[in-house]
Amino acid sequence: MPNAPRATLKLIHHLPNVLTILRIAAAFGIVGTLGVGDGLAYGLALGLFLFASVSDYLDGYFARRLSAQSQMGAVLDPLADKAVTFASFCVLVSWSVYGQWHLIAVGAIVIREIGISALRFGSPHNALSVSRLAKAKTTIQFIAIALALSSAVWPNSAALLAIALGALWLAAALTVFTGAQYILKLNRVETKTKTR
Repeated sequence: MPNAPRATLKLIHHLPNVLTILRIAAAFGIVGTLGVGDGLAYGLALGLFLFASVSDYLDGYFARRLSAQSQMGAVLDPLADKAVTFASFCVLVSWSVYGQWHLIAVGAIVIREIGISALRFGSPHNALSVSRLAKAKTTIQFIAIALALSSAVWPNSAALLAIALGALWLAAALTVFTGAQYILKLNRVETKTKTR
């Protein structure tokens, strides 16, 4: 079986992209919980979200560890993050976990993520590095969603819901702030390019 080691190495090299694709599948699964009975749906959505969160860490870890960064991964990874985030917000809003005022925070996050993604893919300077604060923003978004899904699983915990809502607003503030940072950074780069 001389080709077995080579095939194994090739599979390992593609592991980060496989994990990213599984994360996108998890996003569809989270939306699919809307068709399941409430009691089971909450736990299932939380489980899928936690799987997606862990795989998000692992695909980045393996990509760096194995030097397996790829153009496909660079495109799919942020899309997977947003798919999981939007899917989770979809079910949380459908389950009325968020009150009416908190939908403002959800809307701000969704609009910012779509807008900045469009700028990234539409600009020739889409390779601008992601700031540490933007990475922290994604982490806080995931924590806020995990807490909100947990509050659906354990609805009698008022403290858990309060922390989840606080985390949501913190995530929204960071999301809007880092979005403004990116726009200013992109504008500076494009201005310098035009003056050359």
